[in-house]
Amino acid sequence: LDSRSLITQIISSCGAGLHEELVFRMGLFHCGGYLLDRRMNRKLAWISVAVATSALFSFVHYIGPLGDRFSLASFAFRFFLGLTLAAIYRFRGFAIAAWTHTLYDVLYFVLKRL
Repeated sequence: LDSRSLITQIISSCGAGLHEELVFRMGLFHCGGYLLDRRMNRKLAWISVAVATSALFSFVHYIGPLGDRFSLASFAFRFFLGLTLAAIYRFRGFAIAAWTHTLYDVLYFVLKRL
């Protein structure tokens, strides 16, 4: 069990939800999709960018001193979560994707303590 307090983890979850969605969905996904959309089939462009940014989103969770130890199961879970958040961002917008990510993180830490 993580030694940080629940309130610290909730605050961190809010930051992670907002900042990761800014970088991965608004920055990389949206800009990459916009650029590829102009050069190739629209559906293929957005699907390609969703796959690439979701793989990157999953991968960065293993980098650095606070990174998790790599496992294929957690990589796959985060990859599919990234695809889900990309779809939410594409069809519902930034705020819904950021709140979804934040609420998932908060729920994870709350349930982890039970």
